[in-house]
Amino acid sequence: MAVRRRTWLVVMLAVAACSQRIADGGDPTDDVLEPDAPAVLARAECAPQFECECSSTQHSDQDECVETRTAEYVEMAEAARMEGLAYDGECVASIVAWYVDIGCGLQSSFTFPEPERPRCHPYALPDVASMSACTLPAAFGGTFATPCPSGELCIDGLCSPPWWLVGAEIGERCPAPEGCVYPGTCVADECVARIPPGGACGEDILAACDHSTYCDGSTCAAKLEPGAPCEGEGFDASCVNQACADGVCADVPALCVVGP
Repeated sequence: MAVRRRTWLVVMLAVAACSQRIADGGDPTDDVLEPDAPAVLARAECAPQFECECSSTQHSDQDECVETRTAEYVEMAEAARMEGLAYDGECVASIVAWYVDIGCGLQSSFTFPEPERPRCHPYALPDVASMSACTLPAAFGGTFATPCPSGELCIDGLCSPPWWLVGAEIGERCPAPEGCVYPGTCVADECVARIPPGGACGEDILAACDHSTYCDGSTCAAKLEPGAPCEGEGFDASCVNQACADGVCADVPALCVVGP
C-alpha cells in the first residue's frame, strides 16, 4: 500500500504544471482526468491562501501546501477506489471553477448566503438509492467522497438527501450543523426560528439571532460594518464578518475563511 501511495504521489506531482494552469483558469475545462484530480484540487485550494495573503493558512508556503494537500487527496482517492466508488471529473472541474470565480473577493462583496462550494462529490456511488444503508470511512474526508449518490451524505447510517436541498423545518432534528431551512437555525440538534432584530437573546453570544444581527448581551443588534471599532483580536460576533483585527472589524478575502 505504501509503495502504491508513493507511486500515485509521483504521478500527481508530474502533472503539476498542467494542473496549475487548470487551477489558475488558464485552460478552461469542464472535466478533469482522475490522475490529475488530487493536484488540481490542491492547487485550487492553496493558491488563494498565498495570492490573497491569508493569515489563516497553516502552511509555510504554497509549494508545501500543495504537496501536503495532494498527498492527502491521493490517500482519499485510494480509499474511495477500494470502496468501489466512481470518479466524477466534471465535479472536480466545477469545484476548481468555484475557487477561480471567487478569487480574492472580500467577504463584504458577497451577500448572504455566500456562493456555496459545489455540493457534488469527486467520488460517489451513483447506483446506490437514496436512504440506503451506508458507512463513512474516515479516510474519505468531509466532501471528497461519499458512499452514497453524489451530493448525498451518510447521516446516521443512511444515505440522506442533502440538507441544502431539503433542509429540516422548525421543530425538526438538524441533519447537519447548518441543516435547517433558512431562516431556521440549529440549536441543541433542533431547528429553531431565528430571533428577529431587536428581539431578546439574553447573554448567549451564540444565540440564534438573524444573520444581520448579533446578541449584544440582551437583544439582537445590527452587526458592525468593516472598519467599525471593535474590541479584542480574532473572532468578534459584533462584526459583520465576525473578525476583529487591530481594533476594527476586519474584511478579508472569503477564501481565507474557507481554508484549507
